Parts: sequence; structure tokens; C-alpha cells
Amino acid sequence: MKWLLYCNILMIPLFSGCDSSENNNDTGTYRIYKEYLVDAYLEVEKMYVRQLNATTLELYFSGKKYGITSENASKVAKFKELAVKHNDDFSDYITVDFGYTVGNYVSYAENFTGIEIRSSISWGEGHPAGSTLNDLCYFTAYSFAPTLKDHAKGGLTHIHKHADELSAADLELLQDGFL
Repeated sequence: MKWLLYCNILMIPLFSGCDSSENNNDTGTYRIYKEYLVDAYLEVEKMYVRQLNATTLELYFSGKKYGITSENASKVAKFKELAVKHNDDFSDYITVDFGYTVGNYVSYAENFTGIEIRSSISWGEGHPAGSTLNDLCYFTAYSFAPTLKDHAKGGLTHIHKHADELSAADLELLQDGFL
């Protein structure tokens, strides 16, 4: 199942990533070995929208979670099936922040195919009510896809673009959390 997100204003996630490869208390990071880059996959069943302020909305999702550390064998089997589907054969060392625990790296089970932002009110002459606001809004999230495709160092890639500049590749394997 593919997802197309509809929203009224701006989407900004509240994630933290790590990009330091040092292993000391000064950077707040350390290196660990991971068999899979993603710890769990979330199968989206519901979407929620919360207004943070006058210009920022956050989207978040709920649904079934399949993780490598689950005590339920069928959930572990589903996790491994999704890992194969998303080419997660990472098996490498990665730098994570000290706040990381196994289970923190959660991705959506399905990739989004696009983002469309519309408003029920007019945003000026070039943006009447009901028209797309993608050229006015930024989309910010983190993705596991570049690391898995290019075996780049680091676990998450920051995606920050105008919504009308997003490609399908930008929306692959987004980190679960707030968009």
C-alpha cells in the first residue's frame, strides 16, 4: 500500500540524528555494530495532525510495529520480511548518539509516494483556497534509504526541501516520528 499525505500547512519533524563518528563523551556519540540498520517497521493504520503554532503542523502515525527485538516470533518474521523488501542488509558499524537504544530506529513499512499541502483559505492571488501550497512549504524528515542504498556512514539522512521539489526517493524509508 502506498501513501499520499495531504496537509494544510507546514510539516516539520522533531527528530535528532547523529553525524559524528567520534567515540567519546565530548561528542555524545559511540559506535555499535548493527545487523540491520532499521530496528523496527511501523505499518501505518492511522494518521494524526497536531498544530504546533500558527505556521507548523506535525503529522504522526500509529499502527502495528514489527521489530527485531520483539518477543513475538511472527512479528520478528514480519520484520525480517520487511528488511528484505527494503534491502536492509546493513551489517556494519554505525555511530549513534548516547540516547540511542535498540528499537529507536523505526521506519514506516511502506514508502510515501508524495506530499500535497493544501489550504481551505486563500494564501494570496497565486494561491486561492484549495490550491496547492507545496511551493510555499518546507518538508523536513530523516530517511534511512540513502544509507542502505549507498552504504554511507551514519544512519539517517536529513531531508529538507520545498514540498514541490520532493521526489519519490526523498520519501523512502522515512524515520517514524513526527513529519
